[in-house]
Amino acid sequence: MSESSAGKWFAQAVEAHLAPLYRYGLHLCRGRVEDAEDLIQDAVLRALRNIGQIRDRGAAKAWLFRIVTTTHLNRVPAERHIEPGGTDQTGGIGSDFWSGRRSAGLRDHRGRATGRPKAVAVNGPR
Repeated sequence: MSESSAGKWFAQAVEAHLAPLYRYGLHLCRGRVEDAEDLIQDAVLRALRNIGQIRDRGAAKAWLFRIVTTTHLNRVPAERHIEPGGTDQTGGIGSDFWSGRRSAGLRDHRGRATGRPKAVAVNGPR
């Protein structure tokens, strides 16, 4: 594939799939518009740098979506920034895990303590 035809093809592929890529990026970024725009911009630049790796032009959509996903996954650890022996920025499970402390109890989906698990009696042969 010549450089000019590859560039033209790339521009057409990105233009054709930009709206669904942006919606997907917005979903990955939990509705944060600026983060989604940055994600898509970084992913498109990464795709442009790696244009020679695509073998099947018909798979452009899947290729672009995979690059968006990988770019997002590479950003996630940097955003949470969990340090061994410390706490993560969200105060979530990572802080207890890395510090070696056991959780004081179970937590619900909002992170609120729900108490300790209850004992379960099991009737078995005596």
